Amino acid sequence: MKIVVAPDSFKGVLSAAEAASAISAGLKDALPDVGCIEVPVADGGEGTAAALASACGAVRVVADSLSPLGMPMESEFFSNPADRTAFIDLAAASGLPLVAPEKRNPLHTSTFGTGILIRAAINRGARRIVVGVGGSATVDAGIGALQALGAKFLDETGSFVDSPACGADVERIRDVDASGLKELLSGVEVKLAADVTAPFTGHMGAARVFAPQKGADAEATERLEKALVHFRELLLKLGFIDVFSLPGSGAAGGFAGGMASVAGAEIVSGSDLVIESVRLAEALQTADFLITGEGKSDRQTLMNKAPFAAMREAHRSGDLKPQDGTSPFYRSKKQDKAMQGNVPVILMSGVIEDREELVAAGFAETICINDGCSSLENPLDSAVAARRLRLAARTFLMTKC
Repeated sequence: MKIVVAPDSFKGVLSAAEAASAISAGLKDALPDVGCIEVPVADGGEGTAAALASACGAVRVVADSLSPLGMPMESEFFSNPADRTAFIDLAAASGLPLVAPEKRNPLHTSTFGTGILIRAAINRGARRIVVGVGGSATVDAGIGALQALGAKFLDETGSFVDSPACGADVERIRDVDASGLKELLSGVEVKLAADVTAPFTGHMGAARVFAPQKGADAEATERLEKALVHFRELLLKLGFIDVFSLPGSGAAGGFAGGMASVAGAEIVSGSDLVIESVRLAEALQTADFLITGEGKSDRQTLMNKAPFAAMREAHRSGDLKPQDGTSPFYRSKKQDKAMQGNVPVILMSGVIEDREELVAAGFAETICINDGCSSLENPLDSAVAARRLRLAARTFLMTKC
């Protein structure tokens, strides 16, 4: 029996690699000679850089940076000198967990530290940079990172906006000088692996949907929304790309939109990029099952999050490969339904909601690893989560053998 194990991270609890290891251990507990192929995945959120790095042998690099609140810190990225590629998680320097809960306010946080990491990768010779943009503490439209990369922002008095620029500074900008940034990025390709398709502004945009999750109250959220609308209009006036026309431009508090418009970065589906890079399709050949998972699964999983993208790849494996070449982001439900059925996909998560919708979408079985477990243990403890994941995998395979 051959089983492909391709989970995303259990956010803040287990990395994707740790989750894959726990699942494989459980499968071998049940059937020692089972063939397990571990293929950790991601969708642009936490762990994207590591997943992409593992696929090509890139090495970890530690670099000085700044936290979302501008405090000195060490961060990491991954570098592959062989093909001059670097992989960076925005969350490594600009992530929400880096800000204490009582200090979370996207008016005061910045992506400047992520820009420092991009610059460090370029200084090491990278000419292709992939940034996983999930998990930010920011709604600064990327101006912090752009500033760190050489862009200059001027206010209504003609003075430069101080660095590191934060969310509250977006509304002050009246002009953009991108000459220094363009010089630095000459010959450099930047891809932004997004885990959402949110627009830059509007009721489903960067501020109104995500700012409250990052500590903004109602007043701060509307202030940030107006600031993003202003910035979009300014960029149009100055001849930059219209960020509102770009799917995913609202990712990471508008970081994706600002980077795409001012720096010429390309926004791509994080899950699609990772699934292709880790060669999941090859691993699925002749597989009996695919096991995937994440911390919490619900209807949002179906918005092309990593487990859903992995499931689609399993359903397309073998003879049911699509012929039109279109991205799974845009294929119709009818096309997807026609491709289902090759490799059954099991979803194991810490929390499962909207179970009927998940099954209807194509998951053969959904397993909540915490069902029936002791309430005296903390399910967010990494050791507890790994043990429960291992037990769930063992129980699953024992029922199949």
